[in-house]
Amino acid sequence: MPKGVYPREPKLSVICNHCGIAVMRWKSDVAKGHTVFCSIACRVQHNDVAVRFEKKHIPEPNSGCWLWTGAIGGGGYGVFWYGGRNDLAHRASYEMFVEKAPPGLFVCHKCDNKLCVNPEHLFVGTPADNSRDRDSKRRQARGESFARSEIDAPTVRLILSSSLSDTEWAARLGVTKGAINHIRHRRNWSHVT
Repeated sequence: MPKGVYPREPKLSVICNHCGIAVMRWKSDVAKGHTVFCSIACRVQHNDVAVRFEKKHIPEPNSGCWLWTGAIGGGGYGVFWYGGRNDLAHRASYEMFVEKAPPGLFVCHKCDNKLCVNPEHLFVGTPADNSRDRDSKRRQARGESFARSEIDAPTVRLILSSSLSDTEWAARLGVTKGAINHIRHRRNWSHVT
């Protein structure tokens, strides 16, 4: 082969990410992981926020939730590229269909389903509103349901009725004196009578 002349790389048949039509693309572009479109029109439609959002949820007929099928973040909530950044999918849904949520406020779920993005199931609230909602629905781990709990309800009843000191109970149970003090002053385990 003459100097400076290189063979053409082969083309591969790949599928358009938007419409599903087979198109030919250079092997090097496919290897780089580029998103493939058959036309500019397909690229524009694929990148339209509303179209992308619609493709990433499905309706659940019994509850009315729109279940997120896209990426899921560490907290179990859906994640969606929106407004130039990754955002929570339910927050993006609220902002697309209702209004922009004020900074510092949460977009909360009425339905308690982390994957729901139905704007009718969402409301805006302060962190305190979110905590009150969680507590009113008894979603906070308490007592034995708390993963690291070393005390159970019968032991709490014994502590409350006992004349032993906090230090003695702490030594017996292998917990801190403060843990016993919180039980006695009803800051912890207040649901046990």
